[in-house]
Amino acid sequence: MTYTISPENEQLELAIQQKINECLDHFESFCFDAGAGAGKTYALQKSIEHILKTKGENLKLKNQKILCITYTNVAKDEILDRLGKNSSVMVSTIHEFLWGFIAIQQELLTEEHKNKIIDELDVLDQKINGNPLSSNVNQKDLLEHICDEDFLKVFYGIPSSPAKKFKEVIIDYDDYFILYLSNVNNFSSLVKNVCKKHKLKETLEEIENNRSGKIIYNPIRNRDKLENYVISHDTLLFYCKNIITSHDLLKRLFSDRYPYILVDEYQDTDENVVAIVDSVREHSNPKKKLCSRIFW
Repeated sequence: MTYTISPENEQLELAIQQKINECLDHFESFCFDAGAGAGKTYALQKSIEHILKTKGENLKLKNQKILCITYTNVAKDEILDRLGKNSSVMVSTIHEFLWGFIAIQQELLTEEHKNKIIDELDVLDQKINGNPLSSNVNQKDLLEHICDEDFLKVFYGIPSSPAKKFKEVIIDYDDYFILYLSNVNNFSSLVKNVCKKHKLKETLEEIENNRSGKIIYNPIRNRDKLENYVISHDTLLFYCKNIITSHDLLKRLFSDRYPYILVDEYQDTDENVVAIVDSVREHSNPKKKLCSRIFW
């Protein structure tokens, strides 16, 4: 595919690119703020080409790369299509890149996971205590009845509406529940929250006893399964922000490996990602070892 620039804008774009190149040459971070169709992606492409032309050999000698972070896989593919393959450039979505960078840090990830489970248990306690049924329920006794594979198959296998049918099926399974079915929604919520609390407490105990599983990032579904050590997109960014911003060694590894960080579509970038980039930049800039540039 061929990309062209309108003749009337060519001089203006050349002047803007010259200013961008000067920032790159002096390791000065900046934000390129422009509207849709203003040529941000073209400027991104030209900036990478300028770095490769002026610093490419040095990057190879130091085993360093230009990091270009995109918001979507579509944007990633577009940039790769424009640039072609180059071993000195890494173009990646933020989740893909951060997981590749942090996955090896399982001890730190597990500590973050432990803290998130503790927070989630507090939230669950509030939900359980706020349920109108909670004052009439012995949680330990309820747990013995609901944390049973056969019951859960019945519970999740029958729609809660119509309520009459739901009550009949649950009571037919175990008439213990007859006292707690005055309101189907309250009952369903209580069962789900008590079961989840039980599973999370078991996971927390595993972590505290050094028997935890490996933290896994699931890029397919944006939903945590904390009890199974599976985290989603948002949780990955949250963990990475806490870990990277708190460890100077990781900031150093980040900046040593990627002296140029280019963030595409900055307006869509999560605040945790902004915090990570700012933290790495602030750690590195006194030594002039990092140029973090943001396209908006």
